[in-house]
Amino acid sequence: MKRLLALPLRYTGGEAVSIFNRPRLLNLYGLICRSIGVAQPGDPASRIPPFVETLWMPAYAVRLSTQLRGKPSDDIWVSVDGCGGHVHVLEATSHFALRDIEEETFEPTIEESAACDLGRKGLLYYTLRQRRLFKPIVQAVEEVDLFWYPVWVCYRPRHFGTRVDFKVLDANTGRIGGARLRIAVINGLIAKRKRD
Repeated sequence: MKRLLALPLRYTGGEAVSIFNRPRLLNLYGLICRSIGVAQPGDPASRIPPFVETLWMPAYAVRLSTQLRGKPSDDIWVSVDGCGGHVHVLEATSHFALRDIEEETFEPTIEESAACDLGRKGLLYYTLRQRRLFKPIVQAVEEVDLFWYPVWVCYRPRHFGTRVDFKVLDANTGRIGGARLRIAVINGLIAKRKRD
């Protein structure tokens, strides 16, 4: 068990399974849903596909100072994924807390200095795309914190069991992960395999 700065795990394994199996066209609106198990720590029998497991992905919270119309403005927090490098603006940092984590945690593959550069570039790109007359100017990096966020990964067999595909669910927001989150999980799994 590790005690790390992390976002809360808001969705259980059963809720993740129901989201992955929600009725849609590809499963004939729920008629051909597979039974998906939830992996239990220390139980190899529960890890036979299809199953879901929790992984904790690393990210950097970067606080950047800004200037608006020549005067200091509010600081803006951005999140830089520690394995994929994608950036998004954080709405609030009040949900971060030290939490006890039993599941698999990945180490970041991007260094802190590179995350700061990516955070500045990402915030600059975000502000330039806004339709505002006066846009904030990104200044210096004020603070950097490493944190972990939970994802549910659903492994499922494809092509008659010869290959395994997976889907990703953000376990904090409940949104199905897109290509960026899938790439971050793949990078984390590859880095873990190289370390092991």
